[in-house]
Amino acid sequence: MSQPYTLILRFIVIGLFLLVASYQWGEHLLKTLIPLYEWMVKALDYRFGSVIFSINKQHGEPFLLLQTTYAMPIHMGIQTIVPNSPIPSAARMPLGNVLLPFILIFTTILSWPNTYAKPKAYLYSVRILIAIPICLTIMLIDIPTQFLKLIWENLNNQLNLNISQSLHYFTYWSDFLNGGGLIALSIASGILVVGITDFLTKPHMIKSN
Repeated sequence: MSQPYTLILRFIVIGLFLLVASYQWGEHLLKTLIPLYEWMVKALDYRFGSVIFSINKQHGEPFLLLQTTYAMPIHMGIQTIVPNSPIPSAARMPLGNVLLPFILIFTTILSWPNTYAKPKAYLYSVRILIAIPICLTIMLIDIPTQFLKLIWENLNNQLNLNISQSLHYFTYWSDFLNGGGLIALSIASGILVVGITDFLTKPHMIKSN
């Protein structure tokens, strides 16, 4: 089988394996990230008082839930949302969507061939070590921006607000991600990790050390 078809087959098989694994152990991964998600939401939008992420299930499907309260009165046109407002402020997202960058980045680095015929355990260990901070960065940007936009869009639907004047720069990033940008960014990040790893482990680098 030619190399392109082998790469595609490896990508599909490893991707399916990681997808199944994410449904089994994804909750444990996200629980470790929840404090960072809560910190990022507050950093991106100061108007929220409490920010609480939790993992729940609906009809057997796990999803990540964000519940917030307002820290100050928010003026939108002729309407004002006060901190003790009974208006619900929550949004949720399926765990599969939340873990998409993790699945795509690690599928890419694990399915990419061993270019310099180095020991596989060594090569993949280096790839994983480099991929972890990159994957974490993307996930910490992706989820808070997506959730913040969902919350403000929900308020807009309930109160018919003109949210375009109240949203921040993170909405543009959210639109980019929803338009296929998250998939492209994740795969590109995986390829970047492979390129960095190949550079660090190619023969002349080993000899020079």
